[in-house]
Amino acid sequence: MKDTTANWPRVMDYVETTWLVHKEKFCRAWMNKVLHLGNTTTCRVESSHAQLKQWLNSSTGALDTVWAKVQNDIEAQIEAIKYSLEDSRRRSAVAHCGAPFKYLDLHVSHYCLRVLNDELKLMHRLSMDVVSECRCVLPMTHGIPCACELKTYIDIDESVRPDRIHPFWRALAFEGLSDIPVTAPVYTDRSEDHRFFHSLLENVEKLDPSMVRSISMMIHDQINPEQSGFKEPEVKDTVRGRPKGNSSTKRNPSAWEYSQAPRGRAQSSGSRSSRSRGRSSSSSVHNNEMSGIFYFINIYVEVKVNIFLLMNFIY
Repeated sequence: MKDTTANWPRVMDYVETTWLVHKEKFCRAWMNKVLHLGNTTTCRVESSHAQLKQWLNSSTGALDTVWAKVQNDIEAQIEAIKYSLEDSRRRSAVAHCGAPFKYLDLHVSHYCLRVLNDELKLMHRLSMDVVSECRCVLPMTHGIPCACELKTYIDIDESVRPDRIHPFWRALAFEGLSDIPVTAPVYTDRSEDHRFFHSLLENVEKLDPSMVRSISMMIHDQINPEQSGFKEPEVKDTVRGRPKGNSSTKRNPSAWEYSQAPRGRAQSSGSRSSRSRGRSSSSSVHNNEMSGIFYFINIYVEVKVNIFLLMNFIY
C-alpha cells in the first residue's frame, strides 16, 4: 500500500493516523484468520436468552419452578439439535447433492452443504477470475473448500471427499447431555443411540412384569420380523379317519357331511333308504313269480292250438 501511495504521502499519513490505530476493532479482518465455524456474532446466545424468558414468562418465581422451566428449555434445545442432526443424517439434501458434492450428502450437515452451495455460486459468478478474486477464507474459518478449490475439483471432474470437511460438520450425533442417571454406568465407547437404549432398558426393568413382557415381545418382533404373527397350532380332539383303538372300517363322518345333512333327520334318511331297499327286493321277487306264471300260460296256449290244428288235419 505504501508503494501504491508513494506519490501521495498525505494519503498514507491519513490512513496511519486515523484508521490503522483502530485496526484491532475491525472484527471481520481479524476473525477471518481463526476457525470460528460460522459463529461470528452473539445472536445465537441472545436468541437462546429470549427463548428462556419465554419459558419463564415472569421475572419472579420460586427456585423449584424456575429450575424446572430452565430444564425444560434446555431439553427443548437439545431435542431441536438432535432433530436437525438426524435430519441431515437421514434426509437427502436434493438441492445440494449434485456434483461436486455427491460424496457429502448424508455425511455432513445441511448447513455445511448450503455454505458450499453458496461458494459454488460465487465460483460461477467470478468465472475466470475466481483464482485471483477468491480470498480463500472458508478453509480458515469453516474448514471447508473455497471457491477456487471447488474450481479445481470441477476442472479435474472429481467430487469433494468427506475427509476434506472439518470433523465438526461430519459429527451428526449429539454428544452433549445424556438422559442416563449419574449412578448408571456410562458407555463412553458406544454411540449416543446405544446409551439411549440402555437408559430405556433401565426404565423398563422398573415397570410391571406385564409391561416388560409386552415390550419384550415388541422388540422380538422388530428383531425377528420373519417370526412375527406366528401362533401355536390348535390341537383337534376329533380328526378324520378311523377312530383310534377300533378295528372297524367304518369312519367318522366328515365335517361337510354333518353340515349337509338336515338337522335331526340323518337317522330317518337312513331308515327310509333301508325301507326302500326292502321294497325293491320284494318287488323283484313278485316280478319273478309273475313272469313264471305267464310262461306256463303261453306253453298251455301253444299246446291247445297245436291239438286243434291236428284234429282239423285228420278230419
